[in-house]
Amino acid sequence: ALQWHVPLAANDGYIVNGKLWTDHAFEPDASWTDGTGPAGFEGIAGGFNDIANTNLLAAMRNVSPAVLLRFPFEIDVNGERVKYRHIDAQQLNLSAIGTTVSEQDLVRWLDGQTRKPYLMQAQLQAYLVKMVTHLTKERGFTLTALVRARHLLAQAIGEAIVRLRQAAIAKGFGSQLPLMVLAPPEQHAMCSFRFQPGQYPARNVYQGSYEFSKHFYPVIHDLREKTAGGQRAEEFVCAQALDAHPKVKHWVRNIERQEKFSFWLPTATDYFYPDFVAELTDGRLLAVEYKGEVYASNDDSREKKQVGDRWEKSSGGQCLFLFAVADDNGRTVSQQIADKIG
Repeated sequence: ALQWHVPLAANDGYIVNGKLWTDHAFEPDASWTDGTGPAGFEGIAGGFNDIANTNLLAAMRNVSPAVLLRFPFEIDVNGERVKYRHIDAQQLNLSAIGTTVSEQDLVRWLDGQTRKPYLMQAQLQAYLVKMVTHLTKERGFTLTALVRARHLLAQAIGEAIVRLRQAAIAKGFGSQLPLMVLAPPEQHAMCSFRFQPGQYPARNVYQGSYEFSKHFYPVIHDLREKTAGGQRAEEFVCAQALDAHPKVKHWVRNIERQEKFSFWLPTATDYFYPDFVAELTDGRLLAVEYKGEVYASNDDSREKKQVGDRWEKSSGGQCLFLFAVADDNGRTVSQQIADKIG
């Protein structure tokens, strides 16, 4: 036996005569209904409704997403251990029960749940057919088990599609990276940084005590002099090194994600914005990406370094790219900048 109640509003049926519905001494009122287990319902027509002695579909549909269920338990003290069980529990292997849902039905449902704007429906359905076949034929899942777990399955498939797409994009980008070249001279203005007065929408401007002498603009975007612990911030140290180098004519702290004002280079999935851009006294352009030791060797940093190096190599000596770190085998940031400039 069991008792159930579909709440019509918040806290409806939760407390009766001062007792919470989960209390052992709780006595349901007339709003509660008696039934027998198992209890539940199945949204997709199949074999589960046949085993639900208490079908809750009609009571819950368009009424409430919640249902309160009270099952009786029998509790025994066995030695020093407390054991409990349902009094009328049935040991059911639900995954072994047949279903009237076909593989085609499941594929159609998954298709609606995992549709992506960049995937043609025919491609997605072919992938889903192979996935369901793999799970049932090679992994040993029953179709009933897949139908029961269809929402989790759809979520996992959706995440797999995104992951596979990202991997394909990265592979394609990597294969084309050696072919990357700078635009012809007449298009350079569209793909290189331009030092233009008044064209610098800085945010979180620098408020430190050190006075930079070569920053092209009177304010500096998003640069801190010290960390929360009172130490000199690593990017501040890099900015100081640029400002002090005799061959740096002027430099800017690059602003990210500003199409008209930023300097950017492409990656497999987006763009990246080097931290600093400098014009040298001989007319060359230097882009500096600074990374702390924690991030210097991750996949994102490796890709940025590869893109920057390729940008430099394709420039015919007009551009330099430096992936700077706090300590490069004993070389300070100042030494790394000096070695790059030459």
